[in-house]
Amino acid sequence: MIAQITLQDGALFFTIGLFALCLFAYLYLAVRERTLAWRLSSHALFHCKKCGLVISVRPLQAQPRQCPRCGGRPVPYRSVSASNPNR
Repeated sequence: MIAQITLQDGALFFTIGLFALCLFAYLYLAVRERTLAWRLSSHALFHCKKCGLVISVRPLQAQPRQCPRCGGRPVPYRSVSASNPNR
């Protein structure tokens, strides 16, 4: 005896499979985004006074001593002295 799939059964299997594929893709992207996303709040931003390079530093790392590009002194990004060139 050969099992025959009717049109209604085939449409049901296709719909369930498509739903499962969408669910798998959503879960994969959610996990990938959570593991690869850069969290702004967990990094400190510094701004080089000489060349203007913005440097991000992890929270447990010490303040960078010099700019990797020009060797200038980095200051916190949103400080008054970094945003006001007259000081």
